[in-house]
Amino acid sequence: AIRDQAQQAHESHQQELEELRTEHRTLQERVDAAQIQCQQQECDLTSARETMTALQDSHAVEMEERNEKCVQETSAIRDQAQQAHESHQQELEELRTEHRTLQERVDAAQIQCQQQEC
Repeated sequence: AIRDQAQQAHESHQQELEELRTEHRTLQERVDAAQIQCQQQECDLTSARETMTALQDSHAVEMEERNEKCVQETSAIRDQAQQAHESHQQELEELRTEHRTLQERVDAAQIQCQQQEC
């Protein structure tokens, strides 16, 4: 009888031990799966950070290029405006000179005409 009880206790203990081992394996699998998921999320976050950094760098370069282009265009427009102004001033001076020359000729013609009348 004691031997039967010991045998039953042993079998019960073995069964409980097997159940605990099974539960342990199940829990370990869940831990492993959670770690894999966590690693994947870390990889995704790293990838997202790298993408964001690349986009920020790209935008910074693009803004710098646009700013440089704007500076160049502004400078070119300023140069064109200066050249147009200088050209206009030169043309204006030539017209003034031509006007003085014509006025002198008219004055000379009037004097000559007055002298002929006298």
